[in-house]
Amino acid sequence: MESLPVGKTKLFEIGLLKETIKPEDLMSKTVKATIAQYKKWFLSEIDKFKINLSDIEKIIVKIAYKPGKSFGGCYTCNATITAKGKCYTKKVMSGYL
Repeated sequence: MESLPVGKTKLFEIGLLKETIKPEDLMSKTVKATIAQYKKWFLSEIDKFKINLSDIEKIIVKIAYKPGKSFGGCYTCNATITAKGKCYTKKVMSGYL
């Protein structure tokens, strides 16, 4: 998030398997490399659990950022994995200074 333009981080979406980001103009070398690293990590994790990649249709990560009034801010991250026609979602919220 730190490498993205502040005005464009209100809400963005990452397609982990296809290594995409929306809005598309957020894609840069740094973002592309970061997404590739997370995909590599994710694939190693599903391999540990003996989950077949062919069972996973898509992985969408939606991140929203809200700056603090004086400093800091918070973000929410919703990760949704669609596998075998079912959606599994996890939401994480965090704040930082």
